Formats: sequence, structure tokens, C-alpha cells
Amino acid sequence: MQQRTDRQIAVSPFLQQRDVRALCERHGIVVEAYSPLDRGRAVTHPVIVEIAARLGRDPAQVTLRWAIQHGAIVIPKSTHRDRIRSNAAIFDFALSPTDMAAIDALDTSGGTAKAR
Repeated sequence: MQQRTDRQIAVSPFLQQRDVRALCERHGIVVEAYSPLDRGRAVTHPVIVEIAARLGRDPAQVTLRWAIQHGAIVIPKSTHRDRIRSNAAIFDFALSPTDMAAIDALDTSGGTAKAR
């Protein structure tokens, strides 16, 4: 039986770390996305804002859902009760392949840990 473990790494639409995530997947390591909202940067990006508006969701929900659909665990930080509730409401919808591809295209790291 293969033992499963997890690792926390920075993962956001702009820093996707595809190579690291693929390596983790091959070795049964579940990725916990550190800073999935990229310190709030993701929630103001026009692509994410447009998808959110079309789906009737907020941009944070869309960004967190994107990470979930990529198999990451997300634990967004917030001290605001309304944001915590909103961040938890991401399991009753799914992003389309087109929406996933649009967010995937925001990666500025070339799939590695080198961002921006």
C-alpha cells in the first residue's frame, strides 16, 4: 500500500508550478496550495472577474474552484466571517474546460516556481 502525504507549495493562477504538481501526483503527494488567491491579486484579474460574473460567483470562489479542480487542497486565510463562508461555498459548481483553460493561460511562471 502506497503511503500518501501532502506538501504545501505556492500555487495560484499566476504561479501554477505544473512541473512540481505533476511530480507530486506521480508520487502520490497531495498538493496544498499556499496563497491560492495570490494575496488578493487573483480576485482582481479581468479574466477571473469575467468568469465569476458570468457564473454568479465571486472571483475568490472561482480561483479556489480552479485549484480544487486541479487536485489541490486549498485553505484560504481570512479573518472575515463572510469571506470564510464564501470561500467554503465552492463545491456546488464546476468550471468548464474553457474556463479552466482561460485561467490556466494566466500562468506567468512557465510552469515552474519562477513567477512574474
